[in-house]
Amino acid sequence: MTGIVKRWSGAVLLGALALAIAGCAGLSVRTERDASIPIPAGATYAWNPRPAGPRLPDELDYRANNPVIHERVTRAVDEALAAKGLRRADPATADFLVEYHAGVKDVQMTVPDMRPSPVGPAYQRGPLSTQGPAAPAKRQEIEYTEGILMVELVQRGTGKPVFRATGRDIVTRGDGSEQAIREAVTRLLQELPASAAGPR
Repeated sequence: MTGIVKRWSGAVLLGALALAIAGCAGLSVRTERDASIPIPAGATYAWNPRPAGPRLPDELDYRANNPVIHERVTRAVDEALAAKGLRRADPATADFLVEYHAGVKDVQMTVPDMRPSPVGPAYQRGPLSTQGPAAPAKRQEIEYTEGILMVELVQRGTGKPVFRATGRDIVTRGDGSEQAIREAVTRLLQELPASAAGPR
């Protein structure tokens, strides 16, 4: 599980997705696929029964780590995998194991102030300007909440990652709804190849 924790740490540094992620307009998704591991016809999966190991502070935030969100994410993943033709099975015999990681954090950032500046002779610049020194560049502090959701499918026998999707977005009010999470998970797993058997 150490490798998974390290990959999760790197994902957090990249930014976030609202787990509570809805309105997928701002959802940014990155996927990785090991094409050398096929997803055969009638492929099966199970939720990884192994403990997730140490969690990062972002993962412990109650906005991402609570029973309601967990139930909604797992149900959305089950639905998305079923739509891809994968069947849920016993962890001891399944072809693949699936797990997810989610985190939410509050961020402060200093950015250029894009608000209009006063106009007039004292603010004019160029060859004809005769008044006032150049105005210093303005900065402003902004605060927002960001989160990340990563869903990973690994080959049970080898533990090798088969498919990994990481999404990030800014968390907005109401993003934890079941519909919002379902839409986000569908986007995350959109590039997952379907089982050759097709949906069942």
